[in-house]
Amino acid sequence: MITWTDIVIVIISASAVFVALRSFWVSKKSLRHQTFAELQKEYRSPQIGLAISKLWSLYIYECNKNMDEMVRRYIEDWKDKRCSGGTIDDLNNYLYLQRRIVTQFYHSLSNLYFNHVIPSDLVFEVWNSEALEIIPKILIPIENAIRGESGRKPLDESYSLYRFYDAAVKYEKKKK
Repeated sequence: MITWTDIVIVIISASAVFVALRSFWVSKKSLRHQTFAELQKEYRSPQIGLAISKLWSLYIYECNKNMDEMVRRYIEDWKDKRCSGGTIDDLNNYLYLQRRIVTQFYHSLSNLYFNHVIPSDLVFEVWNSEALEIIPKILIPIENAIRGESGRKPLDESYSLYRFYDAAVKYEKKKK
């Protein structure tokens, strides 16, 4: 026979579960927004801005949007400077470092997206397909050239940055 004590215990237990789940949801949402704010802060940093600017400048102004020429110049710069040492200022002008900075940022962003830490509406409202065009136009062609120099296979569509850019394009099409 069920007593009032049993009912009260069930209600208190259910309330405790509800409060625990609500706390988990609130903390997860807070973590998402905190992570998102940190990503935006990093994206706005001078280091990322300089790196993105240098890569786009190479592609647009120095190579007239000629991908083969861009890759050739990048590999030439990479071979010239990879063993030369130099100062911090020299490193800031080193295209290899600039590409790595940008690639690592987008890898971090794509990992957070694919692991559902940050939802697509937050990610793709800031980093839309236009902002992510650097991935297929600059980062992947250069990465494939470096891989070719070391005898490795080129990246295919299963590569996370390809999939991330594709997700941005699909998000925008779905939104329209």
